[in-house]
Amino acid sequence: MTIRNKIPWRFKFYSKIVLTHIPYAYAILAKLNLAKHGFMDSISYAKSVFKRHHDTYLKHTKVQDPKDIVFLELGCGDSLAN
Repeated sequence: MTIRNKIPWRFKFYSKIVLTHIPYAYAILAKLNLAKHGFMDSISYAKSVFKRHHDTYLKHTKVQDPKDIVFLELGCGDSLAN
């Protein structure tokens, strides 16, 4: 078990909230491997995720015209695809 696994999640959660208000804190956390953005900064990955969700939706609904579909992305908006 690593040190990272021994730290309670609440401590990590609140620590990250505090650190987000410090300039350049994300760069430091990323270098320490404590926080990293997801893969949504890769446009090919973002497109593949969107296509997978879109295809799954079409497979499970009776929508005839794909132009009738409206998607809403919820999240932090930390991607090139936004």
